Amino acid sequence: QGYEVLSKYVALYAANLIKDNNTLKALDLFCRYGAPANPQNFNIYKRIISDVISMAGLSSAESYHTWADLRDVLFEIVDGLGKGSAASSPLAQEFEVMFEIVHYYSTRCACMQHKSLDTLAAKLSISLLRHSDIVPCYKAFYEAGVAAKGVGWDNMAFVFLNRYLDLSEEEKREEVKEWVLAVSMDQKVEQVLPTDERYPVLRNKMEFKRPGKAANKEDWNKFIMATEVSHSPECQDVLRFLGNWCGAPQNPSYSFN
Repeated sequence: QGYEVLSKYVALYAANLIKDNNTLKALDLFCRYGAPANPQNFNIYKRIISDVISMAGLSSAESYHTWADLRDVLFEIVDGLGKGSAASSPLAQEFEVMFEIVHYYSTRCACMQHKSLDTLAAKLSISLLRHSDIVPCYKAFYEAGVAAKGVGWDNMAFVFLNRYLDLSEEEKREEVKEWVLAVSMDQKVEQVLPTDERYPVLRNKMEFKRPGKAANKEDWNKFIMATEVSHSPECQDVLRFLGNWCGAPQNPSYSFN
């Protein structure tokens, strides 16, 4: 009963913080005191998720801990929903999608700290396009385009940034417009997308203990190598989280402990 009372007052305080545009402080409350899967909290959780996903200034490697905190809160919510009667409900599926989005963002931040993981960060940015009904469209296309441009995937970068120009009125627009116009004159750049941009996990995969969870072996090994070489706390935290969520991989080359 004591925890229920605490949860009630945490939710009330969080709601007031959100009204005062202190969403990150509200997120911190649920990190510290827990995020139970209480129906009366769901709108608060959704507002925090929406605010953070739409927030400017959270696209760099330095934003890892904000995304990781939100990821851990969402994991607790999804886990709680999975144990109750709402396990297969549309609401549970909605939170699972938001959890996946935030997991991609947090992992992308960890990858952005290491040059050897640039392509993995770009893949994550491009994968987020499938959720442009939740991530603001202009943001999703801009980040995917910039990431693709950064690793030399000019075909995709052109398509994504051209779409961004259709959607945005931001100050970054002119810089992007100049690049798109320059590339449009380049006969070598095909203005088409590859058909596998969702990066499916098919044959060459690393399977985890939890059924249905797997990773592309090449991407997994690259991430493990970067973590072992750099001893990055952020990459180590991603692996810790994956261990909690998916269990250890079969035939692991890395210990989650």
